[in-house]
Amino acid sequence: MLHTSPMLRRSVTFIGVAGLSLALITGCSSAENSAELDDSSQTGEKPSFELDGENIRITFGDASAQSLGNRYMIAQLEGWGATVDDIALTTATGLSAIIAGQADFAAGQGADEAILGLAMGADLTAIGAPDSANSYVVIARSEIESIEDLRGARIATSGPGGFNTALMYLALQNAGIDPDSDASLLSIGGSPERAAALLTGNVDATVVFYADWAQIQAQSDDVHLLAVMDELVPNIPDLYYYGETAYWDEHPEVALAVACANLNANAIISQDKEAFVDFAASSITGSDREITDYTYDRLIELDNWPTEPEEIMNLDGLDALQELLLQTGDLESPTDIGDLVDLSYLEEAQEMGCGVSD
Repeated sequence: MLHTSPMLRRSVTFIGVAGLSLALITGCSSAENSAELDDSSQTGEKPSFELDGENIRITFGDASAQSLGNRYMIAQLEGWGATVDDIALTTATGLSAIIAGQADFAAGQGADEAILGLAMGADLTAIGAPDSANSYVVIARSEIESIEDLRGARIATSGPGGFNTALMYLALQNAGIDPDSDASLLSIGGSPERAAALLTGNVDATVVFYADWAQIQAQSDDVHLLAVMDELVPNIPDLYYYGETAYWDEHPEVALAVACANLNANAIISQDKEAFVDFAASSITGSDREITDYTYDRLIELDNWPTEPEEIMNLDGLDALQELLLQTGDLESPTDIGDLVDLSYLEEAQEMGCGVSD
């Protein structure tokens, strides 16, 4: 039974099935659009799974370079016989879709959603992650030389409850700036919209993904990279593969296959830049090879695609994320996150040979 906890201050709306359908863009299957990520770098006999007859409903956010492993996961699951309903979220959260019974697990939504879901009484388990680094950066007008210079600045974020907003809030606090009184955090929208607001002079700084910074850095001499968020607020996990515990318990072969695809994707991506850029070009609409090339290098520096289970899902990072939610007021008091992460599927998949490469 899901209940609203007094610990939770963030506004999360759980809407009925009929209402939720308006907030989703759902494809019957992603098979028509699946691209292939070259796995020739993997050695030995590749593990396989019998998923014939499995219909798996997965929520995703916008396709992006940092979470490109999601697209490979879909291709792998379909290759093993599953039918995948690729649910692209617009306004709903992955948690809302799961609770409403319209999704089996979330793949493109933040680990913070899972913690907030626990605080509201949902029984959730995370078994993997399409990316393991915080890939946000702070960009600003060229005359702003440090985070401390953001005192009094207009800063674009996605708005209250947004992960990037929480990160910016804490980064300002760590620099001795009160986000509520010493700066103006403006709700602008998604990462591209926030970048556009900076380019047009409507704000002084913003938080965007590396890929968005790569796209706009050549457009203006008046904007520069101010800081890498992973350095300002380190060890904060980004996305998780999470669903209701009962789903994984009832579909252990799916859980193990997802973990295997996670390891495979990370191994291939981290060792083959050309394959990654090719795969992005064929699976992300409007992908620019030069921008993807730059983004790949930056994400490799952040170790975005590790191949060890405990690095894919850093438990210390999970504690840091809860601390972030507490400091920003999204949680009023700690919730028990001890059982949220289950590494056993990744560990078993690794023992089977998933993610093995030269």
